[in-house]
Amino acid sequence: MPRTFDTWAWLFMRWSGIALLPLAWGHVLLQDVIVGVHRIDLNYAAWRWSFIGWQIYDIALLGFAFAHGMNGLRYVVNDYVHHENLRKTLNRLIFFAWLVITAVGGIAIFGSRAANANLTFDRGGEAVGFGVTIGNSGVTSLAVVGAVIVVVALAFLTLRRGKK
Repeated sequence: MPRTFDTWAWLFMRWSGIALLPLAWGHVLLQDVIVGVHRIDLNYAAWRWSFIGWQIYDIALLGFAFAHGMNGLRYVVNDYVHHENLRKTLNRLIFFAWLVITAVGGIAIFGSRAANANLTFDRGGEAVGFGVTIGNSGVTSLAVVGAVIVVVALAFLTLRRGKK
């Protein structure tokens, strides 16, 4: 079987679907059943994202779920848009949207360590907002997310080149 971009995308849909099962069900079990939605607030989010393990878990859930969904949208575009230039443009927009939104989500998750030090509290001791800073931790977050984006973009371009 030739290893074109579409073959890799097809395989990704299968493997990401398998990876999403424990990630999504674990998330639902933890957040909705064990913790309970009534107890999730800014304090809980700040506490949870202060641990690297939860950051990795949440970025994996975001990355797999959003990429899985955007790849499904790409399939819909390929099936129903018959004008070649429009299809290519829409596919590029889908890829760009995926890249930007995943980067913003990754920076929010990984950058939360820097923001945790700058929580704003009200008189009752409840967190009411994150201060925006980019210190050493924020720069590291940007570098990690940027490196992942570069690797994914290079893989995408390499696979697209092999398709021609």
